[in-house]
Parts: sequence; structure tokens; C-alpha cells
Amino acid sequence: MYFMTAKFGGTCTETNKPIRKGDPIFYDKRRRAAYCQDSTLYKTEFELEQSRAFSRAWNMPDSNW
Repeated sequence: MYFMTAKFGGTCTETNKPIRKGDPIFYDKRRRAAYCQDSTLYKTEFELEQSRAFSRAWNMPDSNW
């Protein structure tokens, strides 16, 4: 699962909102599911990614968890 820019239009798996080409999405490669910025999963994972980036930037011991 990773963040990316939508290459094609589609629908958010969680909220059923439309996703346009060029929108930021969270993509689950295994399930082939895209999540828009309004979805709970996107917000949760984005917050976790920001926390991990902060931990790595300040060389905190738990940054790789």
C-alpha cells in the first residue's frame, strides 16, 4: 500500500466518491483498491507516514517500527 497520484479516473473504495486523474490517492496493490483523501484509511495512513518521517528526521530509535 502506498501513496500516489491517480493515473486514471475511478471511485473511492471506502466513500464511493469519484477520483479524477491527478488526484492524490492511497493505493492498495494487493486488492487493487484506491482510497481518496476523504477516506478514513487515507487520513490514518497519511498521519502515520508523517509520524514516521518525523521520527526518521530526528533519528529517533523507534523510527523503523
